[in-house]
Amino acid sequence: MRSALFVTGLDDMLHPGLAQAAMKLLRRLGVDAELPAQQDCRHWKRSEFGHRDEMARLIHHFVETFDGYDEIIVPSASRGGLPSEAYEVAADSVGDLGLLMDVQGIASRMHELTKYLTDRMGAPDLGAFFPHRVAYHRACRGLRATGPGERPYELLRQVKGIDLVEFSAHGECGDFPTPGGGDDGSRALDTGAHVVVAVESSCLLHTGTWSARDGRAMRNLHVVEILARAEEDGPLDGVPLSGAEVAAASGLLGR
Repeated sequence: MRSALFVTGLDDMLHPGLAQAAMKLLRRLGVDAELPAQQDCRHWKRSEFGHRDEMARLIHHFVETFDGYDEIIVPSASRGGLPSEAYEVAADSVGDLGLLMDVQGIASRMHELTKYLTDRMGAPDLGAFFPHRVAYHRACRGLRATGPGERPYELLRQVKGIDLVEFSAHGECGDFPTPGGGDDGSRALDTGAHVVVAVESSCLLHTGTWSARDGRAMRNLHVVEILARAEEDGPLDGVPLSGAEVAAASGLLGR
């Protein structure tokens, strides 16, 4: 079976280590995924501005890029739903039946990464290690499109050494960092976590603004970046250990 990893431009820009982390995680689990160099996701923006013809041309390129793969794995809930949403609309709007059928075929083979790990692989032991206090953001993007729902949270709970807390209610979206907003951002900071994690890079852009505005240092990581870390990677540089890890270290030192 041929597997491909699709990493969006936004993910690559905001979290340049995401593709490497996803590949590392998949290969640890025996999935020899490829990362097609010619992949491009600029077409989703064209749809927002009504450029259907240009979008259709770019979607042709997307289909050609991923046509030979049996499964396409995407570490993004919203972008994983593009073929079954924006791409189908664009293909239909320009009257390209062949493109519409191609897009529908691609859509059936696309899998958001946390859903892939749980639904297709049976939630195997990921061998993940992350000894830090982490605030998990239940971003609304994780409930739409490919909808991983609770899967990211359940996978994070399996991570060795993690001190996992939540700060956003089920179904809530984080507030944009405007002068009148920020309630969700304040809740994230009030957890005492040193790392905020979400399944969407755009959501992490907002949480990064929250912490910068309040002058409190918090690392912003994609869920996959945590799941990919193993014990041999050790703790993150410059990030305090979780309470459990500090206690364990103190116990060892006291012997």
